[in-house]
Amino acid sequence: MAVSESQIRSTLQGVLDPEIGINIVDLGLVRQINLGEACVDLVITMTSPACPLSGYISDEITRAVNSVDPELKVNITIENDPLWTHEEMSDAAREELGWH
Repeated sequence: MAVSESQIRSTLQGVLDPEIGINIVDLGLVRQINLGEACVDLVITMTSPACPLSGYISDEITRAVNSVDPELKVNITIENDPLWTHEEMSDAAREELGWH
């Protein structure tokens, strides 16, 4: 089954940062989505380099992607350079947090 980047991005909108309660796409944690023939390579960041939930979020990403295509191998790289900032959030995320 061939999947598109937009399908992956849409699926990742179902993965919430459990501390903030907003999805990782709108938070700006998904930096790159690269599709291969049988894999998805993702570059993500965390809101803090010392985030204790990075393993949990990575597992949730893998589950979400595999719900689209269970045959896809999911490779996740966590990159904290540059550090995440609130400017990476979508307008919808800012609105949800009351940051108008």
